[in-house]
Amino acid sequence: MRQKNMGTFVGTALYTAPEMLEFNQSSMATDLWALGCIIYEMIEGKPPFSGPTTGKVFQNIIERKLEFTPSFDIDAHDLIDKML
Repeated sequence: MRQKNMGTFVGTALYTAPEMLEFNQSSMATDLWALGCIIYEMIEGKPPFSGPTTGKVFQNIIERKLEFTPSFDIDAHDLIDKML
């Protein structure tokens, strides 16, 4: 399998993985992080990390501040916890 370019910062701030913010390094784990964010948003109807500014969104990502509502499916919660 051919390896993709590493260390390139592209994409939506809401799905940015912590390692991109802290070390500007990407890997397949970065893609899994984004997938976890997308799954969360598909279920909850909003992104897992938010804030009034991009800087606050990034801070919440680094601190992994996200909430699951009580009605959030337990299996999906477990899957997303493993990705994020």
